[in-house]
Amino acid sequence: LEQWPQALTAYNAVLSLDPAHGRALQQRALVLHQLGRQGEALARLDAALALQPADPTALANRASLLQAMGDLTGLEAALGTAVAASPSDADLAYRLAALLVRCQRHGEAIEALRQVLRLDRHHSPALLDLGALLMQTEDIDLALTAFRRVLAREPHHANALLGLGQCQEALDQHEAALATYTLALQHHPHNFNLLCLAESSRLGLCLWEGFDLRMDHLAERLQQHLASGEAVPMAVPMRLLGLPL
Repeated sequence: LEQWPQALTAYNAVLSLDPAHGRALQQRALVLHQLGRQGEALARLDAALALQPADPTALANRASLLQAMGDLTGLEAALGTAVAASPSDADLAYRLAALLVRCQRHGEAIEALRQVLRLDRHHSPALLDLGALLMQTEDIDLALTAFRRVLAREPHHANALLGLGQCQEALDQHEAALATYTLALQHHPHNFNLLCLAESSRLGLCLWEGFDLRMDHLAERLQQHLASGEAVPMAVPMRLLGLPL
């Protein structure tokens, strides 16, 4: 019910009866976090871990708390400990891999993502991140494989189709790339990034039919996109430089 002060009182009552109640210690930490008392929350989680050092839930919660606090160094150490305690947990392993991606430690991130896929070969977020990193390192064929593995299970996945199209462009398969973007837009008509890539591809292929109307539509969609505050991937502004906007 998100009645945090009342919940804190209740957990304090439990712990007055049983100070070593591990679940109550963990839950009290989560409530303190919701109340904005991050330092106390971390101390309570550490108290729970002092009683059960390998408790997977407490370790994962500690990592989440450090992430919320913006402590990336502490987060990496906490995730490493949590992964060591639960080595078969693919989602936990992915959290560590995603942190390495965020820190732009590409070599370590690629290996960490491959470890996630050893645990769960169909882990879509790991496949998408791996595909994006492999494109950056110009290993296009492997990137293509990663995106196609996502699409084998989710044929209309927007980011997987976007990645597939970019791989096809990198391999000079420009007609195929445009077909991929066009297919993706049929299922994700409001995705501005797909629209931008499709129009850029049409420009490269000298497809001029309806060009003025298409550019008016693109300009309108760009304004809507920017007004929404959504992030624009780095590739898109470079594409826009080639369009009359």
